Amino acid sequence: MSSTNKKPPLGATRLRLPLRDLSAADFERLCLWLVRREGFEDVEHLGEAGSEQGRDIIAHRDGLRFAFQCKRVQRFTAADARREIEKVRGLPENEQPDVYVFVVSKAVRADTRKLARQAWGDAGNCKFWCGSELDERIKRHDEILEEFFGAKHHGEPPDPEIDAYRAWALERYQGLHLIGVGRGDVKVRLDEIYVPLRISHREEINFDQRSGKRRGE
Repeated sequence: MSSTNKKPPLGATRLRLPLRDLSAADFERLCLWLVRREGFEDVEHLGEAGSEQGRDIIAHRDGLRFAFQCKRVQRFTAADARREIEKVRGLPENEQPDVYVFVVSKAVRADTRKLARQAWGDAGNCKFWCGSELDERIKRHDEILEEFFGAKHHGEPPDPEIDAYRAWALERYQGLHLIGVGRGDVKVRLDEIYVPLRISHREEINFDQRSGKRRGE
């Protein structure tokens, strides 16, 4: 974070993130981090230097060029959207994005979205990451929460059974990483299935958590 800007206080990420408390520059930087972590490539932060012509961030994914306009605002109107779209449509044809994304800190009304898509001329390729939708998207990425709010997201309360298994496994096997356990990709019941473990210096193997032995022993 910038030395002149403190991280907004965050009691728990089960609440809405205080995006309004970020500076405009830090909100734009948060959007940069988010675009990278959402799987985009060749990401460039044009807005940092100004004169971005409606494109704070540009990136590519699935063979398409995306442009992102980042807005930390109290209100976002159709007129605001049209103003940015006019800038982008004034670019040379070879610089035109295939998809235009408004990343807005506040919720955006349905009629505003509709008018913006009409102005863009291709409704399917004028998108919005905004309000609660943006909040949910950000919370997928602990690195962003750490950097901008000094917190991690724990979408579910601690599970004593999983925490006990994690402690046992890490104590018994050095260089081990748990995959999909607890608040990972898959919620597991340790009394019903094998839990996959990865050991850095050996091939991936499976353990039976009941016996603590490798399968097949």
